[in-house]
Amino acid sequence: MERHDEDLRNKVIKELHEEESRKQASFWEMEYQKRLAEEKRATEQAYLERLKKNMRKYGIEEPETIFAAHPLPRDEELKSTHEIEEKSRWYRNHLKGALSMQGLGRGQIDEILNDLGETMNIDGIETTVTKMAEKWVSTRTLDAYDIPWRYDKVEAAYLLTVQIDYFVDTDI
Repeated sequence: MERHDEDLRNKVIKELHEEESRKQASFWEMEYQKRLAEEKRATEQAYLERLKKNMRKYGIEEPETIFAAHPLPRDEELKSTHEIEEKSRWYRNHLKGALSMQGLGRGQIDEILNDLGETMNIDGIETTVTKMAEKWVSTRTLDAYDIPWRYDKVEAAYLLTVQIDYFVDTDI
């Protein structure tokens, strides 16, 4: 009888430990998903702030009205994972339409959407970062001409090239 009771007790303890492990794993998974969602929201917010800054830079006085009329869809509103993955591309195309309705040309729209704010002018040196689709330029060509480049961290199908221009300031 004691052996049976001890086996039963061990079985119950094992089940309790397994249940506790499942609860803990579920908790950590929820925390991880929550952290990912917060990071994604922060990234999207930084993206929208960069777009606002670029819109002002290229002559749009109140970019908030464009964002109010064309908000970035939240992941909860989208139905499938494919829609969530395509959200960035869809929103960029949507904004292109809204910006063209404001009277901007295609070049200005591309500058607003692609300007990463990585241009600087320090002591006669200007560094410009250009973003282009990998399908339009060969990495072998960039290497052959010693043009520095890297893959875009946000969109893997794009390359970023760095161009350094040296010039003499004649205003001295």
